[in-house]
Amino acid sequence: KWTNEATSYVGTVFKSVSTSVGTIFGVISSTVLIIVLVPFILVYMLLDGYKFPDSVVKLLPRSYETETRKILHDMHVTVKHYVNGQVIVSICVGVMSLIGFFIADIQYALLLALFCTVTNIIPYLGPYIGAVPAVIVGFIDDPIKAVYAIITIVVAQQIESNLISPYVQGKTLKVHPLTIIIVLLVAGKIGGIIGVILAVPTYAVSKVVIQNIARIYRLRQQRLDVPDVTVSPESLK
Repeated sequence: KWTNEATSYVGTVFKSVSTSVGTIFGVISSTVLIIVLVPFILVYMLLDGYKFPDSVVKLLPRSYETETRKILHDMHVTVKHYVNGQVIVSICVGVMSLIGFFIADIQYALLLALFCTVTNIIPYLGPYIGAVPAVIVGFIDDPIKAVYAIITIVVAQQIESNLISPYVQGKTLKVHPLTIIIVLLVAGKIGGIIGVILAVPTYAVSKVVIQNIARIYRLRQQRLDVPDVTVSPESLK
């Protein structure tokens, strides 16, 4: 009986270890693959990105070419405005982090604030990534400074997510700040972190597409409402 129990226990442990090792290996391999492939994907997108509208237009009838190019151009402008707004928000977070780090007397405050600025470009996860070096540097100098660094990042993140980001993105994307807040709340409930990351640009692009479709529909309705007035040769006599 003891031998059977020991054998069963060893088998369970071995299965758990093998599963954990497989999971860890899968995460590591996926991370390495992403790190290796993403730069190449970005390079090809930058080199051949201008060909994308032509490729899309070729798939559609020629009569839709003008409207398709306009929709793609509006989508491009919307995404560009979103990125510009995200850069402005990141600069604001960097300035707030710099002020907090200086008040807390944390070493390398300027460098740490610059790192927070760069990482904040990544939606939702960026501020937490940028907080790690500041907390480590503050803890090495004095544990209480690590607490001050955490407080600085949390306060900056709250101000950014609740005030600055909705206002700036609302101005750049021409969307009401309250709408952005509601979109983020709904996306967070539905899709979690991924939903929050993709919520604002997806909403902005979808809005552009729907507005253009509605505009095309109105133009076609106006054309249908205009009576077809033709002049016959008999009427000229």
